[in-house]
Amino acid sequence: MNMIQRMKLKKIMIGPINSSFPPFLLIYHNLCTKPIGNRKKSHEKVSLEPGSIQNSDEALILYDDMSKTRPLPHIIRFNHLMSRLVNLMEYSTALFIFRDLSSKKSAIDMDAFTLNIALNAYCLSNRPDFGVSLLGCFLKRGLVPDVYTYNILLKGFFRVKKIGEAQQLFLKVVNEELCQLSAATYGTVADGLCKAGKVDVAIHVLRSMEKGEGSVSCKPDAYIYSTIIDRLCKDGMIDSALTLFSEMFEKGILPNVVTYNSVIFGLCTLSRWGEVKTLMEEMTRYEVYPNFITYSTLVDALCKAGFVREAAELIEDMMTKNVTPNIITFNSLMNGYCHLGLMDEARYVFEHVIRMNVGPDIWSYNILMNGYLRKKHIREAMHLFNEIPLKGLKRNVATYNTLLQGLFRCGDPESAENMFDRMRKVGIQSDFYTYCNMLDGFCWSSRVGKAVQFLGALERKGERMYLEYYNIVIDGLCEAREIEAARDIFSRLTSKGLKPSFVTYNTLLKGCCQIGLLDEAKDILLKMSQATIMPTEISYNLIIKGYLSGGNYEEAAKLFEEMDAKGFLLDVSNNELLHELLGTKGPNPTLLGMLSTSKLHDIAVIHEHKLKKKTGRDNPPANQNQQSSAVHTVDQLVAVNPYNPDILPDLENYVNEQVSAQTYSLNANICLLRLYQFEPARLSTQIVARILIKALMAVPAPDFSLCLSLIPERVQMEEQFKTLKVLSHYLETARFRQFWDEVAKSRHILEAVPGFEQAIQAYAVHVLSLTYQKVPRSVLAEAINIEGPSLEKLLDHHIANSGWEIEKDQSKGQLIILPRTEFNHPELKKSNADGIP
Repeated sequence: MNMIQRMKLKKIMIGPINSSFPPFLLIYHNLCTKPIGNRKKSHEKVSLEPGSIQNSDEALILYDDMSKTRPLPHIIRFNHLMSRLVNLMEYSTALFIFRDLSSKKSAIDMDAFTLNIALNAYCLSNRPDFGVSLLGCFLKRGLVPDVYTYNILLKGFFRVKKIGEAQQLFLKVVNEELCQLSAATYGTVADGLCKAGKVDVAIHVLRSMEKGEGSVSCKPDAYIYSTIIDRLCKDGMIDSALTLFSEMFEKGILPNVVTYNSVIFGLCTLSRWGEVKTLMEEMTRYEVYPNFITYSTLVDALCKAGFVREAAELIEDMMTKNVTPNIITFNSLMNGYCHLGLMDEARYVFEHVIRMNVGPDIWSYNILMNGYLRKKHIREAMHLFNEIPLKGLKRNVATYNTLLQGLFRCGDPESAENMFDRMRKVGIQSDFYTYCNMLDGFCWSSRVGKAVQFLGALERKGERMYLEYYNIVIDGLCEAREIEAARDIFSRLTSKGLKPSFVTYNTLLKGCCQIGLLDEAKDILLKMSQATIMPTEISYNLIIKGYLSGGNYEEAAKLFEEMDAKGFLLDVSNNELLHELLGTKGPNPTLLGMLSTSKLHDIAVIHEHKLKKKTGRDNPPANQNQQSSAVHTVDQLVAVNPYNPDILPDLENYVNEQVSAQTYSLNANICLLRLYQFEPARLSTQIVARILIKALMAVPAPDFSLCLSLIPERVQMEEQFKTLKVLSHYLETARFRQFWDEVAKSRHILEAVPGFEQAIQAYAVHVLSLTYQKVPRSVLAEAINIEGPSLEKLLDHHIANSGWEIEKDQSKGQLIILPRTEFNHPELKKSNADGIP
């Protein structure tokens, strides 16, 4: 039993300075309880120095020796001992010595270094609140807390995520000029704020530093710029990051390799490869050379984008420049090969890693196993699984999750069940993905009864229940045409504290349509609207297909009119069905009416869909040249096979393309969110956030609510999604002032998507045009968050192009006369109605 454990047994806790305990009882207890063979003989001299101690036992022996020496050693020696303990992460022992020193007020004269060391120990123990109490000790001893004191406290508060307390302390130091702040102080604050997602506040700190506010005597350096740029890039706000990056050169601050790495990462996430190449060339011109992180970032990004050949060439270039890749780099390359189904190449990398003696690690095995299982090569996957402990590695939950999913998909549910039992026996704790794999696997293998039993067992065990579990089982029951059992599980959701999502409703709706319960399906459509979950294109297409297949063309046409009014399209299967029915039933007027009215998908998409059905060609071509010639647009991929998880990377890249090109595709984004429901392990919160921001820009269309309904509630609890929901609420209720105030606090989320403010400003103008005949200038300015010359420019544009006029009113100031419409001039609606014969 070591000294720290004994301290806990004696109830020595990390606490404020006035904690009382007999100072040498622990030392005596420690010496008396050591085995006789381990004790030093009384005549032997214990030779220890603060810098050489290795644990708390040795430190306490030395402290006992120092305390008995007369005259007492200088405080510097005690400081060295405490500092060594802090470096060894023996914080409790360091604070025990500090408290004992505090009790020797007359004998030991502690200095500011002593107090700072104790303060650091409190903060590293996640108790900065105790550290604050030491500020009083400074004053009692006639000492003044310095910049190092406040830096330690600030780091302590940020460490335990007490962001408000850290900000208050920083403002107090600045406003009251308690000390001369250093660049390290500002770097600490900027780093803490960025990690807390408050990059906009961090930028404000940077600007105040530039202006020299308060007691600032330093200027921004590469560290604080790099910290903010890194956060901006990770949040997807690459253009804002590039602005700061350019600003560094303008101010004579040279970026370092850390700065370049951050910007390269941001550009890679948006597939801006040309700019990445330019930046790499620029680095060498400024004699900043790529390091391991630079290359690993690029390799990982290239592999995720499918450019594995380029990634392999980059690793070769990396080694020629004496930058050694590690197992993480090679894992990225293996994963890239596995994703493309190139298992021979992936295996070669795996064996190369062994020859180079840089691995493999457990993730190497997981990646390769997943690749083999996707190709249905169970024997190779099991060989790797059995090899793991022989290489001195421990299987983790991801290892078992990979194997469970693979065994089910390979048609071996019995082995999957055995593996699940084995997983529990060896003490591996199941997680969310384990249970999803088991439930989905039972349904996939037509053992939906097992899935229902497994779901019930999870409920009885008191496991935390997620909506995704129920969605999987409801879908399995519907596929098995056990609609009553599916309804029963659906009805249990509210009692479990869960709210059915768009996926839940559509799954049940699809099940009803499959067995001809079309009236029930329409009832589900109504319930969706009552539950504030807007029916989508998918919902309508499912029911229309049911009516068309059942020969009820009139009901199909009615539903089609409702769907068309909402701007939705018939999907490929319904387009095909219309043509087939017209070919077999003859020129039915109802069907012809639907065909002539519908905004059909591109006929090339339908042709490609038929070709795939005819030839069975679903796999990508073997080489990249063939692949590039056969690739279709993302909209075509979505239309042809929206449930294929292999298109998920294409859809994610398409979201980034929508952001950079300022385009929008609701269908593609909905397809991606739906795939995330079935592949929750692959969900990217960054991509989801961008989809929601793009949907918010589509107001007044209900796209945001529609997309939000596809996102799991556990994901919606993240701060960025809460913010977006608040913004949506303000827009729905036309509370523009509150909306823009929230935008100002949330720029770190929104700046990732260019054009956001312009889209909302256009919507605000649209709302005003429905409400006002003459809108006061101040009301317009508040609604669109524009004032001064920018507002004048906007007014000039609308006067010239939109028919706006300006009127002076002495009591209300300047008024903007908006064009007359039937909304802001109700009499126009009446006159229009009168004109209808």
